Amino acid sequence: MVFLLYCAAFVSLLIGLLSMRHNLIGEIRESRHEQFALISAFAAMYLVATAESYNATALDSAVMAGQFQFFGVTGMLAVMPWFIAELAHIRRYRAVVYTLSAMAALAGVVNYIVGGAIADPELGFSRDAILPTGEILHLFKGRPSSGSAILSFLSIANIIWATLCFQWGAGSGRNSASVFLLAFLAFGGLFAGSELVLLVDYTMSNNYAWILVLSAPLLWLSLNIALYFVLEKLRYERLFEIKLDENEKIQEALRRAAYHDELTGLPTYQTLVGYLRRGAFENLSHNTAFLFLIGIDRFKQVNQNYGHQIGDHILKQVANRLQGVSGEKCFAARVGGDNFALVISGAKDSLAAENLTQPTWPGLLELRRPYNLEGHTIRLNFRVCAAELSPEAPSSEALEQVNSAMSWARESGQSFVFCDAALLARLEQQKELEFALRTAMSNGELSLHFQPKIRMSGEQHGAEVLMRWNHPQLGDISPAVFIPIAEKLGLIITLSEWLVAEACARLKSWREDDFYFAGSLALNISSLHVKEPDFANDFLGQLSDAGIDPKLIEVELTESGLLEDSEHAITQLETLRAAGITIAIDDFGTGYSTLSYLGRLPIDVLKIDKTFIDDIFSEKGGQLVQAMIDISKALKMSVVAEGVEEQAQFDALMEMGCTGFQGYLIARPMSDEDFSKWMRHTPFNRKPAN
Repeated sequence: MVFLLYCAAFVSLLIGLLSMRHNLIGEIRESRHEQFALISAFAAMYLVATAESYNATALDSAVMAGQFQFFGVTGMLAVMPWFIAELAHIRRYRAVVYTLSAMAALAGVVNYIVGGAIADPELGFSRDAILPTGEILHLFKGRPSSGSAILSFLSIANIIWATLCFQWGAGSGRNSASVFLLAFLAFGGLFAGSELVLLVDYTMSNNYAWILVLSAPLLWLSLNIALYFVLEKLRYERLFEIKLDENEKIQEALRRAAYHDELTGLPTYQTLVGYLRRGAFENLSHNTAFLFLIGIDRFKQVNQNYGHQIGDHILKQVANRLQGVSGEKCFAARVGGDNFALVISGAKDSLAAENLTQPTWPGLLELRRPYNLEGHTIRLNFRVCAAELSPEAPSSEALEQVNSAMSWARESGQSFVFCDAALLARLEQQKELEFALRTAMSNGELSLHFQPKIRMSGEQHGAEVLMRWNHPQLGDISPAVFIPIAEKLGLIITLSEWLVAEACARLKSWREDDFYFAGSLALNISSLHVKEPDFANDFLGQLSDAGIDPKLIEVELTESGLLEDSEHAITQLETLRAAGITIAIDDFGTGYSTLSYLGRLPIDVLKIDKTFIDDIFSEKGGQLVQAMIDISKALKMSVVAEGVEEQAQFDALMEMGCTGFQGYLIARPMSDEDFSKWMRHTPFNRKPAN
């Protein structure tokens, strides 16, 4: 019997510690697990004290054991109201909990201080009980006292409190009721053994009564373990509920992020698609609806100049203005970083519809008003693409049209574009060109043309190499059309490498045929190619592999291209120049270079753009050309006039001191074969006398 009590005490203490440990290191922390640990600890105290009382042979030892028994019971009764309230999820009636706990705790402390006078006054030896196993239990007994009445009152009060709690918290779940039942049986069985020992005369003749005594600690042991596992089940169920709630919150946040922009509060692209599918044409009858795609031009520079915080505020203000423009029949959305969409429905006549498709529409003028933020007045430019919506056409088609139109508007510099039949046909053709350009080289559709350049002395000074594309169905396609497409598709580097390889092949074939070519071949290189980290080394590597002297090559770059990432460009061009390659700025005068910037660039040749040559006979036009020639001389650069088509232009340029000429007056761009014939017969391509 004593051994069983010790075992039950050990298991009770162990389970309490496990419950406390899981509560401290687990993902959730619940007070009922701490309360259960305290109850288990007080129960272990009671069990050990009971075992010691059965072993006591002296009155002092029995009194000490009785004090700890009483203290263990009152400790359990002090924690039990809290435990019951937590199990039933009752947060009210805290006064009842405080009262029951305080009474139990006070009774236990007073009994311990006064030496057991409350629990067992006049305690004395009663008799010995002999178990069938031969174990002897020493029994002590006192007279009924106020301590017994207190324990009885507290026990009954806890039972009533528990009954009320589980009635009020009936919706808390089946597991909570299971815990209550197990706790009631466990703590009831805990005290049953001691009472049976006093009520039954344990001798060898009592065949079955002793089983009841031995079963009491076993009942506590088994039920306490069951109680622990039920509590653990409740813990994991609670953890699952928390995780489920967190997942629901995350899903809700993701849904909101997918359908509502966090910064501006406007609907997102996905919401716009859904609106176009189901809402844009409701109750329109014969009215008209339009879709606008609105992009802020050069918004990246706003962020760079004023900071991202002001940039975010501007986006919010743009959204607010769009919402101000929007009425009951309008729908605004943010569809990208600096792109917005606006659907306007309800234009009742052709005049109202036409007004919406004009750059002067009041809604667009409202967007272009200055934005005042933190002492800054910021003016924004917008690119707007509009398309008329049709109930018969899929909404995805309209979105695709305005997106394509926006890309075209950015490339062409247009600020307002309406997707009419002509523009849609052009965009469709561009798509065809994009697809065809990917296979143009492998299909042999690209070729080289050559346009000669001459010096002031009349001698040939090389030629500019021009790329041509002859499409089987569309015919000749201008480089002004397909070069931007190649840059957009990321094919420009491949085209540049093909250009260099073909030019080297021509120079090599002329050398092998002992054909004289005066000057160098000028190759137009994209600024995107120059931005590559190893551009110069790769370029020189191609020349070396082909066995071409770098002095026979001239690299032409546009002025605007050099302005981007200028430090890297300078480094790459200096490497080429050091190897003997001539560097030229093409279309000079159309960019935004300053004289100080030009002085830093490793440039050998300035090529004056054709637009200035066409205007050479106007007063200002002539002055501009003269200034460019003077600048080139001041910077010790050669100068070439492009687009010389008339003898009068040639003569005027000669008087201004221009040293190089290129244009239809000298020769038009020619195919490889025609250029070879031209060089054989032209007086410009003269081999110098030895």
